[in-house]
Amino acid sequence: MKKTLPYISVIIPAHNEELYLSACLKALSKQKGAPTYEVIVVDNNSTDQTASIARSFGVRIVREKQKGASAARNRGASVARATLLVFIDADCVVPNNHLKTIWESFASDTSLDALGGPYFYHDGGPFQRWLTDDVNSQSRLHRFYKKLFGLQTFISANFSIKKHVYLTTGGFDERIDNVIQAEDAEFACRLAKRGHRVVFDPTLRILSSARRYKQAFAAVIFTRTFYVWTYLINTKMAMLLETIGHSRPS
Repeated sequence: MKKTLPYISVIIPAHNEELYLSACLKALSKQKGAPTYEVIVVDNNSTDQTASIARSFGVRIVREKQKGASAARNRGASVARATLLVFIDADCVVPNNHLKTIWESFASDTSLDALGGPYFYHDGGPFQRWLTDDVNSQSRLHRFYKKLFGLQTFISANFSIKKHVYLTTGGFDERIDNVIQAEDAEFACRLAKRGHRVVFDPTLRILSSARRYKQAFAAVIFTRTFYVWTYLINTKMAMLLETIGHSRPS
C-alpha cells in the first residue's frame, strides 16, 4: 500500500541536545489543525542521548557527520518528503498552531517563497526575557532591514521555505558552521538576489532558550549587518554597471 506523502517536513538540526529536544518534540506532537507532517531530527555527531530521545518519539532520524547546523539542515532537506520545509532548532518550543499557521500562510499567498518569525526566551535572567518579551530587539532588527534596505532577513531557528526554492538556491552555506557567522543572513541575501519573496511575520512566535543570548549576541547582530551591507553594495554596483552598459552607444 502506497504511503501518503506529508505536506510539511519539519527539520531539526541537533548536536548534543538531550536537555532540550524532548520539549521540542513534545510540542510538535501536539500540533492541531495542521496537514500531514513528518519530523526529521538530524543527529549532527551527538555524543549524548540526542538520538535515543528522538527515537523515543518515533520521528525520522538521519545523521550528518559534517559539523554545523547548515550541513545538518541541508541533510534534512535532502531526505524530506514534503514540498514545504519548516526549520526549527532543538532548543525551541512551538505553539500547538504553529504548523497550521505556516501552512495557511503559504496556501493563502502563492507568491510566498519563504516565511520567518521571531523567538522569545523562555528561560534565562530577567534582562534576557525582557529583551525579547517586551522589546524583541531581534524581531525589530529584521523589520528594520526590510524597511530601510528592502532586504528581508530571518532567523534560521524559525524559518519555512518551499522545498524547490531551497534546493535551487543551494540551501544554507555549509562553510558557515558557527551561529555567530549568521548563516541565515547569508542565505537571505542569496534568496533576495534570485528575486524570491520572503516575509517576516512578527506574530509567528516560538519559544527558545536564552543560551542564544550567551552565544555572542552582539557579534551575531554585527555579522548580520555586515551581510546586509555587502548585499546592498554589490546590488547597487551591479545596477550601476548595468546602467552604464545600457547608456553606451552601440
